[in-house]
Amino acid sequence: MEHNLKKTFKICYVVGLILLFFSFFFDWYYYEIYNSNNKLIGFWGYNPLFGWHPVMKNKNMKQPKNLSIPIYLTFAYIILIIISTYIVLFKDFENIEKIPELKPYAIINILVLFFNAYYLIAFFVELYNTKLFFPFLYKENLDTGYSYNYYIGFGYLFQFIGFILIFSYTKYYYDTINKFEKEERTVEILTEKVLKKYAEPLDLDKLIAKQKMKLKDKIK
Repeated sequence: MEHNLKKTFKICYVVGLILLFFSFFFDWYYYEIYNSNNKLIGFWGYNPLFGWHPVMKNKNMKQPKNLSIPIYLTFAYIILIIISTYIVLFKDFENIEKIPELKPYAIINILVLFFNAYYLIAFFVELYNTKLFFPFLYKENLDTGYSYNYYIGFGYLFQFIGFILIFSYTKYYYDTINKFEKEERTVEILTEKVLKKYAEPLDLDKLIAKQKMKLKDKIK
């Protein structure tokens, strides 16, 4: 039962990592502007790697303000996803004898989950700060006759689904290592107690004195 559950978690984790990786090659957000004749006159997409980019030629229309998500964090996130994929495929519990050696890998998996959560929240906050609506909204300006359409793209949806898929295995991986370490420490502590209780400490002076007495008795 537990083996099947672990296998399910692992499959979900791999699928989640794939979604997280490919999310950076899809737009996370779209912003459209229509004139009074309901004609599309402005259309932009946003991606954390490339920022805002025109989906179509926008005549005399200003693109939205860039979101303040550092590009170096995005590259760090992508690298962690790649490393985590290697870990789940080649550094599983079944492929290594000493489970404590997996602790650094568990931390990397947690970092992926942390980055995932950070991007989900930070992206929402940045949209709010730039007066863009989440997750979608159609808005009309009666003064100008313009209409605005705001909605999230597949990239952000992949991030959201990815979080759900990787959460269980990340927790399972970390909890298993912690449980093993605690049990190992418990065994070590019990062993020490038993040795202290039943093992007689080695007194060299006493041992030498006993041997001298034995020799004296033999000589007599």
